[in-house]
Amino acid sequence: MDRPQHRTFYLTLAGVVGANYLAQVPYYFHQYYAPHKFLPSLVGSVLLLSTLAWFVAGYQLLKNGHRRGYWLMLTFLSVEFLFYLQTQISQALLSHQLLLHVYHPDSGLLLIVFAIGYLNFGAALYFIGYLVHHRRSFLSLK
Repeated sequence: MDRPQHRTFYLTLAGVVGANYLAQVPYYFHQYYAPHKFLPSLVGSVLLLSTLAWFVAGYQLLKNGHRRGYWLMLTFLSVEFLFYLQTQISQALLSHQLLLHVYHPDSGLLLIVFAIGYLNFGAALYFIGYLVHHRRSFLSLK
C-alpha cells in the first residue's frame, strides 16, 4: 500500500540506493576486470547481493505496508551510513582528507561512482531522519 504522502520518499530512496548498486558494475570492470582480468570474489559478491536483498526486502515490505519493512529499511540505512562514515574516518586518518576520491579521482568513471557513494552517505542519514520523523505513519502498518 503505497501511501501518497511517502511517494517521493520511495522514489528517491529507490533511485539513490539503486544508482549505488548499479554503479558497482562499471566500477568493478574498470578497477579489477579490465586491467587484471580478476573475477569477482565470492565473498564480495555474496556480501553485495546480500545487502541488495536486504534493501529490496525492506523496500518492498515498507512500500506494501508491512511494519517489518520499516525495521529492515532502518537497519539497512543505518549500516549503509555507518559504512560510509567508517570510510570517511579512515580516509581522514590515513590521507588527512575527506571525500578523497572526489578531489583526486583516477578517472571520470571513478569520480561518478564515488560521488554516487558519497551521495548515498548523506542520503542515508536523511532517509533515516525521514523514517524516524514519520515513524507513526510507518509503524501503523500491518
